[in-house]
Amino acid sequence: MGHWLCVAAFRRVCLFGEPGSRPAGPHVHDPLTNLFGVSQCELELPRPGTSVAFLFETEPGDCPVPAAPARRAFVTPELFRFFEELAKNNRRDWFQRNKERYHAVVRDPLLEFVQALGPALERVSRYVVADPRPVGGALFRIYRDTRFAKDKTPYKTHAGVHFRHARADDVHSLGYYLHLEPGNVFVGAGIWHPGSEPLRAIRGAIAAHPERWKRAAEDRGFRRHFDLSGETLTRTPRGFDPEHPLAAEIRRKDYIGVANLTQAEASRADFPERFASLAAAASPFMGFLARALGAPW
Repeated sequence: MGHWLCVAAFRRVCLFGEPGSRPAGPHVHDPLTNLFGVSQCELELPRPGTSVAFLFETEPGDCPVPAAPARRAFVTPELFRFFEELAKNNRRDWFQRNKERYHAVVRDPLLEFVQALGPALERVSRYVVADPRPVGGALFRIYRDTRFAKDKTPYKTHAGVHFRHARADDVHSLGYYLHLEPGNVFVGAGIWHPGSEPLRAIRGAIAAHPERWKRAAEDRGFRRHFDLSGETLTRTPRGFDPEHPLAAEIRRKDYIGVANLTQAEASRADFPERFASLAAAASPFMGFLARALGAPW
């Protein structure tokens, strides 16, 4: 095996000598022991602010690299534990007693997740918005709208994050979605329950450009991670040929891809990178939908 050169730049002079030897002058113990084959390194600067660089030969694998600070996960087991308990105690009095806990293990970490993910999503498309505001941003409110619901429990038992297209205006708009619920974690890409006009525009684009749709929906990178999901009509909608080769695709009511994950995967410190890679894999699919809606991608 050949030698290789390792360069280390420190504000230290490391002493090649007997362990514990100290030259004259001011010294400060250095915690990077054994870096140069001795038991301690000591600081000896000719003048304040001087940096000293060492260039030396070493065997491969012998050049230590300072460990990077441990990264913390944005999504933690505590988040899922909170929602498990909330599902059993979905009452206002319980939530008020645990509101600070909700902020600490759910809301605040997810807002930080949104902010951390912004630059990576911008590289996928500059039209994807990562809005970290606690109200009106990417993170959905925990409060349920019970005005017309039979289920009057006041709180959602999951967290949802929606990275919308810049031209989107509501939850039923094009974007990426993260769902965090005990036993149900997934990343979504596309548009869920679109209104009649955008739905007709997407169906029209599929009917007029079937090859473009197939390239997007059957893209190898996309289908490696995502499955098309959502509701479907039993009959081809009015105005479209029931014999069209892609009639089954035209009957869709939702145009979304879903990538199912585990709680452990979402709880990793590198989950922002995983989410960004899934977003990139879905980009051809998202691009087709955006152009069908007359939006840039």
